[in-house]
Amino acid sequence: MRTSTTSTATSTDKRFEKKKKSPREIVKRIVITTGVFAFWVLVWQIIYMTVGMDVIIPSPLGVAKRIFELVLTGEFWLITASSVGRILLGYLCGIVLGLILAGVTYASTFMYDLLKPVISIARATPVASMTVIIIVWVTNKAVPLFIVGLMVFPIIWANTYEGIKNTDKKLLQMADSFSAGFFSKLLYIYVPSVYPYFIAGASTALGLAWKSGVAAEILGSTQGSVGQQLNTAKVTLDSEGKFAWTVVVIVLSIIFEKAFVKLLSHTSLRFRVKAKEKSKNTKHTDGLLQAEGITKTYDDLTVLDNMSIEVKSGEVVALRGVSGAGKTTLLMILSGLLKPDKGKIKAKGGVNFLFQEDRLLPWLTVKENILFANRGADVKALLELVSLQDTEDMYPEELSGGMKRRLAIARILAGEAATVLLDEPFTGLDEDLRVQVSTRVFERLSQKAVVLVTHDSTEAKRFAQREIFIN
Repeated sequence: MRTSTTSTATSTDKRFEKKKKSPREIVKRIVITTGVFAFWVLVWQIIYMTVGMDVIIPSPLGVAKRIFELVLTGEFWLITASSVGRILLGYLCGIVLGLILAGVTYASTFMYDLLKPVISIARATPVASMTVIIIVWVTNKAVPLFIVGLMVFPIIWANTYEGIKNTDKKLLQMADSFSAGFFSKLLYIYVPSVYPYFIAGASTALGLAWKSGVAAEILGSTQGSVGQQLNTAKVTLDSEGKFAWTVVVIVLSIIFEKAFVKLLSHTSLRFRVKAKEKSKNTKHTDGLLQAEGITKTYDDLTVLDNMSIEVKSGEVVALRGVSGAGKTTLLMILSGLLKPDKGKIKAKGGVNFLFQEDRLLPWLTVKENILFANRGADVKALLELVSLQDTEDMYPEELSGGMKRRLAIARILAGEAATVLLDEPFTGLDEDLRVQVSTRVFERLSQKAVVLVTHDSTEAKRFAQREIFIN
C-alpha cells in the first residue's frame, strides 16, 4: 500500500528533486528571461543617453565590446582563474572551520561560551575593517583567502549548529536503545538531519564569498586579480573597464551558484546501511532484568515510588495502569535512557526498546531501517513475519501508519539484546492483523525477557505470565 501523503522529513535522495519542465515551458521561460534582460539593457541605454558622459556611465554596447575584447586575451583567463581559485579555497576553508566549530561548540558548553564571542565578532566585522587587520599579517595574495574564510565560517557554524541542535532527540534515543555507536549516529542520524541546514548556509555563504573576496582583492591590492582590475579601472576613470569587470564578477557568481544548486540536485548525501554476515560465534545470552527501589520525581510530582520488578528469559511481564501512571517512564529507566532519582538497575544481555512512536529514520529504506538495528538481520524473514513483503526498497513516507508500526516491530525483532521492552507495540493495527502479528512476535521473543505495556487486558492475559499494576 502506498499513500500520497508527503512527509516533512523526506528522504535525502528526493529533497532536491524538481518536476521536469515540458519543451513549451522551457521555451516560455527563455522568452521571458530574454525579454526581462532586454528591458533592463534598454533602461541602461536610456540612462546612458540621458547622462551623456561615458566617465559616469558607459553604454551597454561599449561594455559588451570591452568584455568581448577581454575574453579573447589569455591574461583575462589567468586573472579570472587566480581570483576564482583564491575565493573558492577560502570558501572551502570557511566551510571546514565552520563544521568543526559547530561540532566542538555543541559537544562542549565551555567551548561554546569561549568561542561564541569570537564568532560573533567575525560575523559583525565589516570586510574593510577585517582586510585592514589581515593585510598586516599575511601577503596581499593571501588576503582574499583569509577574508573569504572569515566571512563564510560564521554562517556555516550558525546553520550547522542549529541543525545539530534540532536533530530529533527521539531518533537518538532509538539509536541508543540499539546500542548504536557514535559513528552510526553521526552517519545515519546527524548528517541527514543537519544536511538541509548546512546546504542553506553554504548557499548563502557562496554569494557572500564572491562579494567579500573581490572586495578584499581591491582593498588588499592583490596582484593579478579581478579586484585589482576593478581598482585600476576606477583610478584611470575607465568606466567601460570597471563595468566590464563588474559584469564578470556577477556572471561568475551566478555560474557558481547555479553549479552549486545543480550539484546538490544530483548529490545524495546519505550513507547506505549495508548488511553483513552474521557471526557464527554469536551465543544466546540469558536475559535478566532487575530493578529495585526505583523512584522518579518530576518537580513535586512523584511518578514512581520505590518500584521493583524482575523479568527473566522466557518470561513476559505486562505493565498495566491508567494513562500517566508512569509506565513509559519506568520503561525509559529500565532501558537506561532515563536515570532514576533512586534505585538500582541490572540488565544482563542488554535491552532493546520499542517506543510508542515508530521512530523510523525517514532517509533510510525499510530494509536499511532494520539493518540499522542489526547488520546481520534476515530482513526478508522479518518483513514476512510482520506482513510487509515487497517493501524493502520503500521509504517510511511511502508507508501507511499501520505499515510503519509493523516496520518498527520488525526492527525491534532484529535487535540482539536479551531483554525487550514493548510500549503499546500493536497500536494502530486492525484487529485481525493485530492478533496475527502479535502472535508471531511473542513466538519470536519466546527466549527473551519481555516487558509489555498495554491497555488491552485480553492481550496482557494472552501473552504475559504476570501482570504488574502501576497506580
